[in-house]
Amino acid sequence: MNMPEYGRHCYKYYMSISNSVFLFNEHSGKNWRRKEAGTWICRYCNKDCVTKHNLLEHYKSHPEYKQVSRNNEHKWCCEYCNNTFKTRRILFNHYKECEEKLKLPHDKSGRILKPERHIKRVETFNRHFSEGKIIPWNRGKKNSPEHNVHIAEGTLRYLNNQLEEQGKALFPRVNTIGCEYIDKLNKEHNWNLQHGLNGGEIHIGPYSVDGYDKELNIVFEYDEPQHYKDVMNNILTERDLNRMYYIKEQLHCRFFRYNEKLDLLYEG
Repeated sequence: MNMPEYGRHCYKYYMSISNSVFLFNEHSGKNWRRKEAGTWICRYCNKDCVTKHNLLEHYKSHPEYKQVSRNNEHKWCCEYCNNTFKTRRILFNHYKECEEKLKLPHDKSGRILKPERHIKRVETFNRHFSEGKIIPWNRGKKNSPEHNVHIAEGTLRYLNNQLEEQGKALFPRVNTIGCEYIDKLNKEHNWNLQHGLNGGEIHIGPYSVDGYDKELNIVFEYDEPQHYKDVMNNILTERDLNRMYYIKEQLHCRFFRYNEKLDLLYEG
C-alpha cells in the first residue's frame, strides 16, 4: 500500500498502541483489562470479550465483582456530618443543605471561616512578602493630588450612604485628647473651634478638619507623629501638605497645626 511518509508514521504509531497490553488499577473501580486490539479479558476467568460493554456485562455473573462494587459503593463522606454517598455530585449537593455545615460561621461569600486556614494564609503571605516574591503594584508610585481628592470624595459618599441606610451618623474616629486641646485653645485665644465632641467635625470638600471656627475662618489640625515625614524637624508628609493647601485654597483661611511630639503650635 502506497502511503505518504506522514501517514506511514501515523499508521505505525496506531498499530504499536493497539497491539500493546493495557492493565488497569484495581483500586480505580475498573475491573477489566485489555490484551490486544478488539479483545477484552475477564480478570476472574480469562474469558475473551469483543467489547468493553460485553466484558462489564459478563462481570455481573461473578460474585467477586459484585463484592468489590458493594465495597466501593459508599466512598464519598461528608466532613461535617460523616454521612456517606455514592457519588461526588450527590455529596456536593448535600453540602448545600448540610445542617452541621450551616451551623458554622460564614463570610459574605458563604465560605466557612476556619481560623487555622486564615492564620496559615497570613503567615504564607508575610513570608513571601519578606522574601520579595510578592511586590505591591503601587510600590514607588504616588497618587496625584486630584486622585487623592477623588478617593476622599468616594469615602464621603460611602459614609453618607451608610447614614441613609442605617439611620446613624458615621464619622471619622475622633481623637478625644485632640478635642481637649482644642477646648484649651478656645479658652486661651477666645476662639470657637467646632470639633468632633461639640457639634461634629466640619467637612470642607472631601476632607474633615479637627477644628474650625466659621466666624474667624480658622482651621486647626491636631497632628500625631504619623502625619510627619520627619516629626523632630516638623516636616509634614506630602499627603498632609496637599490636604492643607486644598483647604486653604477653598476657604482662604488661617491654618494652625499642633505637633503632638514636639508640643508645638504653629501656623501653616
